[in-house]
Amino acid sequence: MSVQAFINDKSKLVTNYVNGYWASQITYEELQRFLWDILEEWSEVDSKQFEAYTHQERIFWHIFQLLQQSEKEILLSEPIYSEVECLLGYLNKQGLCPIDVVGMRP
Repeated sequence: MSVQAFINDKSKLVTNYVNGYWASQITYEELQRFLWDILEEWSEVDSKQFEAYTHQERIFWHIFQLLQQSEKEILLSEPIYSEVECLLGYLNKQGLCPIDVVGMRP
């Protein structure tokens, strides 16, 4: 699987999991397990070091890093909530591309 195929696939899933978490349909622990699953699957992606970053990938990894916060911070921190909401909008082609995002591959 290429980096871009991985990011395309996981972007949809991240959106679903975050929205489910915010709607209290899944727990914080389920969200964190999903993030660990992403890391495990990422380790199997081919040729990571040879593919250039896209805006979508930088945003994806930035969201991933933001979701490493504590449960309280993800739910109650207005800046984190607003940033994740904006970034998810871009991943779902419902918003503009933020230019100041520096998400990095794990």
